Parts: sequence; C-alpha cells; structure tokens
Amino acid sequence: VVHLMVAGENSSKIVSLWPDLRETIQAMMEPEGPSCGLPIDMAPFVALMAGGSAMSDVFAKLTSALGTASTGRPRTILHLPQIPLEQIDTQETSDMLVERLNEGLVSNSCVLGSVLAHYKIAEDVERCAVDLYKILSAGAGYVSQEDGSVGLVFDRRQATSPLAGLPLDYASFLSCRKRRDRLKDVGRVVRALPKKGLKLSLRINTDLDQALGLLLRREDNWVNEKLVRVWRHMYESETHPLVVFELWVTTADGETMVAADFGHPHNGNCFYIATRSYNKDYKHVEPGFVLAYAGAKALQAAGYALQSFGGVSDSPVMSYKPVVALPTTREKFVSMLRRVRRGKHASYVPLAKGAVCSEIKEADLWAYEDAMSKAQELARAAQQPKGTKAPKAKKAPGDQYKGADAEQKARKRAQAQS
Repeated sequence: VVHLMVAGENSSKIVSLWPDLRETIQAMMEPEGPSCGLPIDMAPFVALMAGGSAMSDVFAKLTSALGTASTGRPRTILHLPQIPLEQIDTQETSDMLVERLNEGLVSNSCVLGSVLAHYKIAEDVERCAVDLYKILSAGAGYVSQEDGSVGLVFDRRQATSPLAGLPLDYASFLSCRKRRDRLKDVGRVVRALPKKGLKLSLRINTDLDQALGLLLRREDNWVNEKLVRVWRHMYESETHPLVVFELWVTTADGETMVAADFGHPHNGNCFYIATRSYNKDYKHVEPGFVLAYAGAKALQAAGYALQSFGGVSDSPVMSYKPVVALPTTREKFVSMLRRVRRGKHASYVPLAKGAVCSEIKEADLWAYEDAMSKAQELARAAQQPKGTKAPKAKKAPGDQYKGADAEQKARKRAQAQS
C-alpha cells in the first residue's frame, strides 16, 4: 500500500486490491477522517497478501492467530508456509492442501507445524511414522534436520516412473533417446557380468544396518539419528513400513551390498523413494542405475502403478532422476497420483521380504525390452529413403465397405460385376 501511495495511485485502485478490508483501508487513507495522521498498520495487509518474503508468511500466521486477518480467501504467494498437521489428517484435507500449494508455493518446501513450534521427531516413534505417512498421502515428500524437525518437500518438478495404467506417460518416457541409451548401457553391463565372475541380485529388507551404513557415509546425507530411530520402527511395521531395496554383488570372495533405496508404499499402489545411496567402489557395475530399473520392475510385478523419486533440480546429485524417471510438473504429478490412487491412503500393496531376483538379467530391468524395440523401430525408419512411403497392406475382400450398409454395398457390387 505504501509503495502504491508513493507512486501516486488513487485510493479506489488500492482499495480494489483488498475488497475484504475496504473500510479499514479507506479510513487509513482518508485525508480527513478519524484515522487521519495515524501510522498505517501493515499487519492486516501482510496477513491478507501473505507474500513478498518469508517474513510476510510469519506475520500472516501471527495475525491469523490473533484474529486480525481477513476471513476471506487470500490471494497468496507462499514462500515458506507452515503446514499444521491437521491439514493432512484426511485424504480430503490433504487434497485441499495440495491444491493450495500448487497454486501459490514458490519454494520447494514447507515447515511442518506452527510458527512458534515446528514439528519435531518425538520419542513416540509410532506417532511419528503415522505423521510421515500423512505427508506421503498428500503426494509430498519429507526431509529431516539436525534438530529433529521435519519439513514437507513438494518440488515444482517431480521425477516419476509410470509403471502401469499410464500408457501416454510411459510412451513419453521411451521417446527420450538419452533414456534409451542409458538402458542399453545398463543392459550391456548386466550382460557382461558373468564373464567377470560377478552376479547382481535384488533383495528387500534383509540387512538394514548395512543399508544404513551405505547411506550415512554420504556427505550430502540428510538422515539423522532421530529419523533412523523412527525408520528402525517402520522397518518392522506392517501398517507404516519402510521398504529398502537392496542391490547385492556376489564375487569369488563373497557378497556385499552395493546400493540401497529407502522408500515407502503409499496411496494403495504408489511408491516413494525417500533417499538412496551406493558404494562408489563398484561404480563400474552401475549400481545406482541397475537398482533403479530392477526395483521399478519388481514394483511393477507386484502391482504398483507409480513410483516417485521426488523433486528434480539442476544439482549434479539429482542428474540421474530425469534418466531413470519421467520429469513432470507438480500439477501433472498430482494428476497422475490421483488417477492411479486406490483405497485409503493408509493401505498399500504388500511387498515380500527376501530375495526378489537371484541374478539380474536384461529382462529384469524396467522398460529395457520396450526401449530396445523402440530404438530398433526408429533405426528402421531412419534407413528408409526419403520421399518413399511404406507399402500399404493389402485389404481383405469387403474391407473397403465397412460401415452400417456394408452388406448392401457388397451385394450391389456383385450384381454390377455379373
């Protein structure tokens, strides 16, 4: 308001921006009136606008708590909003929250809890597990901080694997040459392993300590001891589980885990990868890519329709995501999630623990066979001389007379020939 006043805008234009506070604004801006000469109280405007900086979001929440904010729906720009847990208690409230975040969230994260009391991991690990699954039910992810606080992550770009029921999105995944080439390279690596005396296998939830050891050695790791305590409880839980996809390599000296994906099934037949790690000493076998494709294949076989790797950015750490998954907008991801979602958000498709694939072959890599078929199809089309058309298939007798009166036309044609 102050900026508009300095720019010389009249009061009617300024008032039109905030119809819910028309009387208050008019009283403040009248050259002659009861409020003339009083300093302008910016809190109501910040509360209604709720945009411009992270501090404005804090003021908005404070004024709302004091009952001074407008009761109408604000036109918001959310920079670092606070999300109370009650807003993700049910599927209905979660969907309403997602719509609001899609519309106004500028950054990629939110603070879970209130302004003065951020949500933190407590001693009640079961309650924390329930709260984490509430975040997943909304289609978002989560991260933890050193102090035990939990943030809700909802990036503007999402990496998803359309495992089933989304043919158009699957076709988009295969249309990228970079993805097809990566699948071809990974298939070549897997095919050459027996000659080197190596074997890769896929397992689920067989050794949490070794998987955590891989993860906690990462320099950019965001998992802390408090979250590990919750994860250990979820690892044994049947209602709010932690699922660890493990990639093991077998050599003449024994076997060891070389990669691990930590994730959660949610919304019936959707799966979220919270974080992942691999052993850099085995980079020559491409453990991260092999695990991503083999894990997706196992989820598809179990009946899952959608897998999410979370947000996508230009960071080198996330460069693998657009290769192993399909980058989409936040709005498109929510649409995909709602199309494949079934049942209550607390239910999920169970995954059997133990060995999933004793020896990974090319056929055990998600989308590998379709990608190779697509590459061969494009290669044949490229070899065809320009300006030539593909030969048309011969039509069977009577095919040209398809329609409601096909029999009548065929009969007239037979009479004309006789």
